[in-house]
Amino acid sequence: MDGTEIQPFTDNRFTHDSLLSLSVDSQGDIWVSSIQSPARLYHISHGNLIHMLISPLIAFGQGMDDGNGRMLFQTWGGIASFSRADPSLATMSIIDEKRGLKDFAVNPGIVDREGNLWLYGGNSGLTVLTERNIVHVPMNVKSYPMNNKVAATDSQGHIWVATGAELLEVWKTDKGTWETYSHIEVNSSIGKFPSAVMFGSDSALYSKSWESDFGKFRVRYNKGSNSTLQLERVMRRGIDFPDVGLVCFFIDSKNRVWCSLQEVGITVFDLAKSPTQIKLYQDKNSLPGKSVRSIYEDLEGKIWLDRNTETLTKITHPMTADEKLKRFTQKDGLHDERIRSLCQLRDGSMLIGSRYNGLARMNDNEFTILSVKEGLASNAVWCMATDSSGTVLLGTDNGAQILTTKNIFNIGKTIYTKGEHILSCGIENNGFAWVVSSTGLTIIEGFRDTLKPVIPPVYIQSVLVNNISVDVRKPLELSYNQNHLDIDFTGIYFKDPSTVRYDYRLLNEETTWSQPISHSRITYAQLVPGTYTFEVRAITGEGVRSTLPATFSFTIASPFWKTWWFIFSGNIVVLGLIWLGYKYRTNQLLRIERLRTRISADLHDEIASNLSSIAMFSKIIEEENRIATTVQPLHQSLLNRISILSQESVQSIRDIIWAIDPKTETLESLLNRLRDSASILCRAKNIQLNFQLQKEGELPTDDLAPEVRKNLWLIAKEAMNNAISHSHCNNIRFSYKLESSMFVLNIEDDGEGINEKKSSKGKGLATMRMRAKQLNGKLEIGRNEKGGTSIVATVNLK
Repeated sequence: MDGTEIQPFTDNRFTHDSLLSLSVDSQGDIWVSSIQSPARLYHISHGNLIHMLISPLIAFGQGMDDGNGRMLFQTWGGIASFSRADPSLATMSIIDEKRGLKDFAVNPGIVDREGNLWLYGGNSGLTVLTERNIVHVPMNVKSYPMNNKVAATDSQGHIWVATGAELLEVWKTDKGTWETYSHIEVNSSIGKFPSAVMFGSDSALYSKSWESDFGKFRVRYNKGSNSTLQLERVMRRGIDFPDVGLVCFFIDSKNRVWCSLQEVGITVFDLAKSPTQIKLYQDKNSLPGKSVRSIYEDLEGKIWLDRNTETLTKITHPMTADEKLKRFTQKDGLHDERIRSLCQLRDGSMLIGSRYNGLARMNDNEFTILSVKEGLASNAVWCMATDSSGTVLLGTDNGAQILTTKNIFNIGKTIYTKGEHILSCGIENNGFAWVVSSTGLTIIEGFRDTLKPVIPPVYIQSVLVNNISVDVRKPLELSYNQNHLDIDFTGIYFKDPSTVRYDYRLLNEETTWSQPISHSRITYAQLVPGTYTFEVRAITGEGVRSTLPATFSFTIASPFWKTWWFIFSGNIVVLGLIWLGYKYRTNQLLRIERLRTRISADLHDEIASNLSSIAMFSKIIEEENRIATTVQPLHQSLLNRISILSQESVQSIRDIIWAIDPKTETLESLLNRLRDSASILCRAKNIQLNFQLQKEGELPTDDLAPEVRKNLWLIAKEAMNNAISHSHCNNIRFSYKLESSMFVLNIEDDGEGINEKKSSKGKGLATMRMRAKQLNGKLEIGRNEKGGTSIVATVNLK
């Protein structure tokens, strides 16, 4: 239709009969399959047939490009996977039940951005295969991880597992499948139940049984089949070494065999010599105890030994005249004396795995600790393996875990065989890793590819403002009462969505990221006015965070009463009111002062003058009557009474004038006035006065407030009058003391003592108590030691 000429494809190797499927890869190449037997798959590029595959599989169904250089096809045995660049059967592998496929009759659909394979069809509906590179080989492993040598690999990439019942060999065939073989001949050579295996520097295989005999075997490899073992040497318990249990063994770089003998020590064998035993380490050699559990050789040839409950020992220049032993205990910084695994990093530092306290990195005899607090899967680290890149694979009580050692605390969360106790692990140079648990062997193909972080995208799904949905595609302008926000977000991580967590922050209110949370909704209530930006990141199960957080911005406006113009106007009004109040108060005080001055002047000029005149006139009458004896005695008595009352009234008026007089007065001058007044009254009644005199600098020089001066004066005067007029005393004692701002006045007499019932009929005592209370004080009245009355007034001078 577009002018392109359609030409038939011709190639004598290509048959047009019974074609089953046609697929196109990312390079535009065409893949055609036929249903004939054996099944054929044709690879056509630019009109040329470049490959033809003949497979024993029944048929190749629909195919797809996985985006990583491989083609995936449906077959009746699972998903066939092979390299697009070299699609030969030698590189083909099958994704089947061992790799997590739940139904063999499925078609490959798509590969998502994380590398997960989505499958459809069959009886399982839509399935996502997250770990295409993991193969699990079931087996019942009963071995206890003595020295972590339950499994080992040889130079051909074969994995050997001592299950405690048999020695299994696991290898990958040319077809990409993994096969197993049981070497039952080992059971007859070294006794039943092989429990440990290791390869020496001469590529020989060493294996130990539960009975503690161990043997050395030569391995002959057979292409496409299992290897053949030839027994070379057997070391018998009770014959070649003491009749005790063999706890563990280790082959060093010089092919010497280090054996830990229970409650004896370490014996070293060189099987190439006779006698084979060349040294025995015991307590007298400063060995850290008798039953050593872990043996390790670092890159410098030093041997590290650990006893179950004592110390870690380093042997420098072992088996030489310069041999030295150094112990490390918890006093040296060792985190746990129950060491279970050792591993040396590229920088020479040592990783030390313990039974209860996690992992330690020892560098220049200094220890850095890594535990579950920093993300370790478990504090029990049973085994470790490392590769040339510095990546460390940890075997813990809760599965296997990846640790990158550029930063000791940078720990990946990827966990294989999650929740299982790991007995042994390894990372191989040909790109795969493996772990052994009690349920079997798990192989991770393309192990280094799994270290590439999958960065999760994160999105804000919805925002509710006061329970009303809003559009967050542009900045929000909210009123002051729209300050309750519910924010929903989600992170995309197909591999294991349940492990996704989030951290977030609200800029302008929070500067640091929150602690990771597992839920995907955040609520902010009662936000104050301001401009905000919300940011959230997703965190995968491996600890990888989103590169770009999801964000949205919003502004909450201030209410009108918090705007600058309202606040400015309000301040002006408040200042005006304060000024008016100040002026009013000042005017009131001035008016009161003028009134007091006028009252005192009027009292002095009018009333006091009149009373003085009365007293003077009475005095004149009295003098004249003294000459004219015709005046009656009653008249004489009344005249005397008028004179006395007039004098008392004049004195009272003067006191009142003094009390309201705005002139200032200090406590010292007030006490002097009290002394003068009391002296006159006591002299008239022939009473002895004992008045405490103040010392220089004893009393404050501050002016008393008018109310304080008046009330204190009237209290003291009333007390003095009561004592002089009613107590019938001979002596009056007047004393005081000053306690901070509290003034204590004490007036005592030696008279008859006060009668509370009789005194309560008058108002004098009640008035005194009221005046003391007005001065934030109190009045106490009682009898003293002499039987007289004691009045104590405590008042606040401030």
